Amino acid sequence: MSDNTEEFLEITRIKEEFIANASHELKTPVASVRLAAESALRSLKLKDGMAKSFLEQILRDSDRMNELISDLLDLSSMESSDIEMEIIDLHEVISNEISYLSKQNKKRVGYKKTKAEIFANYDDISMILGLEYQKLIKKKYLKGFIE
Repeated sequence: MSDNTEEFLEITRIKEEFIANASHELKTPVASVRLAAESALRSLKLKDGMAKSFLEQILRDSDRMNELISDLLDLSSMESSDIEMEIIDLHEVISNEISYLSKQNKKRVGYKKTKAEIFANYDDISMILGLEYQKLIKKKYLKGFIE
């Protein structure tokens, strides 16, 4: 097979995998935003001071939904445009993706910061790491340290 054919098949595989996971990954923050909004409203009525916490959760989840939507748009442009490559600090990408995990799942992962740079597209690497974290979490394999 030619390099172009292999690249096309790989992009198609990544796209299909992402699309298959996207609806599930979007449902979680959407449900969380709804629950947090309802809880914030209830907290305001009760005046228990918890509204700020719920509003912060809404912001975090809306940021995650924005990232997922951006990833979908990036996938659609992968086939038609040049991809911007740069030297990427993997620590930054890993830290960013871990920030999207729930508190419970954050306790299940850690890593040692070491100098690791690669030449790649930041958004692509971020998307791949996010998908891999989600797969590992679903299968309950994510425990301990990543080195």
